[in-house]
Order: sequence, then structure tokens, then C-alpha cells
Amino acid sequence: MGSFTRSVKRKQQRAQKKAAKKKLKKIGKAIQSMPESCSKCQKHVDKANLGSQLDWHVEIDNQLNMTLTCPECKEK
Repeated sequence: MGSFTRSVKRKQQRAQKKAAKKKLKKIGKAIQSMPESCSKCQKHVDKANLGSQLDWHVEIDNQLNMTLTCPECKEK
């Protein structure tokens, strides 16, 4: 009985690992397709400066379309 439960646990772990890899791949694709400028004012995003990136606002709709908004446009 012990080997059966181990095999079931291994199967569940493999399924979870596969789902996590699939989700990570989807997130990676979304990040690669992210716009490089503000959708409203066309201000360029400084990808080298992590602090400035955290201020930007990203919206994703149901069709996985992204809109990127700079802090100045977000306040308007």
C-alpha cells in the first residue's frame, strides 16, 4: 500500500510541476510582449532602472492586451 501512495504523490507532484512551468512560460511571453512606452503619452520605459519600473501601471484585459501607463498619466 505504501508504494501506491508514493506513486500517487509523485504523479501529483509532476502534474503540479508541469502546471507551474506552463504558467511561468505564459508569464514570460506576456512580459516579452509588454509595450516599451506609455500608451497615452509615448514616454519610454527605462528598463534598466527597477525603481522607476515599479511606478508604472500595467493593465491586462481578457484578451491579454497590455496597456502601459506612466506615473504622470496615471495621476490624470
